[in-house]
Amino acid sequence: MVFIGIVCLARFDDLPSVEIGFAPTDKLVHGFLHFVLTILLARSLRKQALRGAFSLSVAYGIAIELCQQWFTTFRTADTTDVVANVAGSVIAACLLKLIQKKRQ
Repeated sequence: MVFIGIVCLARFDDLPSVEIGFAPTDKLVHGFLHFVLTILLARSLRKQALRGAFSLSVAYGIAIELCQQWFTTFRTADTTDVVANVAGSVIAACLLKLIQKKRQ
């Protein structure tokens, strides 16, 4: 979570913008970060791991966007980033649920 916070709140003006044809790389990174976060949270929580991990990841993604808006002068909140964060969390939750069902 600290890594995501640093990456999402730091200034990267000098880095080149990279696009890969079908989707902005930024959104893929957001989705991937929250995919990994959801999996790591689910593995670390005991009860209600999947629901709690999903909820924490989504809430953290929203909080980061609000921090970008309120506490930085070089970043703004972006609803499409929130959508990408949620998408990554949803994919992770679905994958974890599928793995749980296969183990039963």
